Amino acid sequence: PAELNSITTVGQNCTSFGIHKSLDFINTLYGRGQAAFVSNVGNLPEPTSMSAYKNKEAMRCFNLYSHNDQTNGAQTLKCQDGGTSAMGYGGRVSDALAAGEHQFRTTSFSIGGFAIWPSGFSTQAE
Repeated sequence: PAELNSITTVGQNCTSFGIHKSLDFINTLYGRGQAAFVSNVGNLPEPTSMSAYKNKEAMRCFNLYSHNDQTNGAQTLKCQDGGTSAMGYGGRVSDALAAGEHQFRTTSFSIGGFAIWPSGFSTQAE
């Protein structure tokens, strides 16, 4: 459409896409190699085909069509596990950095109230 700036690239599945003209600054950052686009991101625990999905041959997310469960899946990066038992991905990264060879001191924050993302097994969101 006319309201999009066209972007073409190589070396990935999606070689042509667009960004709205009102986001020219992002287009400029992308051209400089300072921004990236991640396409085809969704809540599936493994690559699958429509046939495998319909025949229940592929692993599925817990309550795939539930907004709350998919929000949890997006924050834990483990949509196949129900609830928040997997803890947040940001918190798990923080846990790993604190427990690793260099034992980094880490802190995790949420500026939007309660969130699963910053909470780890050892790391508590502030």
